[in-house]
Amino acid sequence: MRKMAFSVTAEQLELNGTKDNDVYGIIAEMDMGGAIATVVTFIPGDTSLYLSTGAGFIGAGQHEDVRKIVKRFVENGQQYLVKANKIEKPELPKSGMTNFNFLTGNGIYSIAKNTSELESGKSEFSNLFAELNEVITQIRLKSGG
Repeated sequence: MRKMAFSVTAEQLELNGTKDNDVYGIIAEMDMGGAIATVVTFIPGDTSLYLSTGAGFIGAGQHEDVRKIVKRFVENGQQYLVKANKIEKPELPKSGMTNFNFLTGNGIYSIAKNTSELESGKSEFSNLFAELNEVITQIRLKSGG
């Protein structure tokens, strides 16, 4: 599922007029102390949450309120693209880290940050992390988790 998420293109999402540097998806991955949580979000509002333990929540983006939150999260991710590094292959986060992977027509760009720093509000990426947590909360609420 992870590999498939990273290979989704703007064309597959039927996003006409998307420029090469436009962020159309964010795949955020967090080390959860022995497990990895992967949150897949695309600008049309599609979203899923997968855990490396095998659990997952798929299809929460079918709810309009979730779609709006996801769309806003991905749109806001655009401002962080200039601080990200282009990568060839997405890596899983190291211990205590969160990776934000931005999908664009030019490829994948990534930022890895210490999760504790993100949680404290002291990182320039803390707002993005807070929005990510809002997405996760909505996925869990709509999925009964």
